[in-house]
Amino acid sequence: MTPYERRNLLITSIGAMFAFAVLVVYYFQLGAMQQALKDSQKALQLEKRAWVGPTEATAGEFVAGKIFRTAVRIRNNGGSPAIDVEVAYMLQNVPKGGLPNFPNIWERTAHEPRGKSVLQPTDGIMVAPSTENDGPLNTDTVDAILHGDYISYIFGEVAYTDIFGDRHWTKWCYFYAPIRQTFSLCPFYNEVDKQKE
Repeated sequence: MTPYERRNLLITSIGAMFAFAVLVVYYFQLGAMQQALKDSQKALQLEKRAWVGPTEATAGEFVAGKIFRTAVRIRNNGGSPAIDVEVAYMLQNVPKGGLPNFPNIWERTAHEPRGKSVLQPTDGIMVAPSTENDGPLNTDTVDAILHGDYISYIFGEVAYTDIFGDRHWTKWCYFYAPIRQTFSLCPFYNEVDKQKE
């Protein structure tokens, strides 16, 4: 092999190693860019998706002989429409120290007429609960709640689909505070679904 051929072989070998090194660097950069793209898409999806849940619970007159009317405002606080919005919620009077019967709210309220709706960003709707004991309040029930022997709870769940096609849910619970004649959030059952990875 002549010196000229050796020099060309050396230059070609160095060029091939340099090209391979550049290819490796580009490969890792491509992987980092793909991960950054996935992260930014996920952040955009979290920012722009619908976030639907209760914003307030209202109470009507709490007096014997009248039906205790309640309502919950459901609102889309997200950046895009919530599609196929469904709500199931109930009112229960529970002895002090007990908890409402949360499981199977969708089955327990299946007899209620329920439609699906679309909530645009910042839009809301008022919904009224299904009650397990419809009818006017009697004096014993009013006295038991006013004296703290029973607690009146409203609780429910809203299910909806975001514009990315993912199904979500939010659960909530309020208890009636007779002194203030209003509902306050319970320290339990207020949950949202986990974002998909």
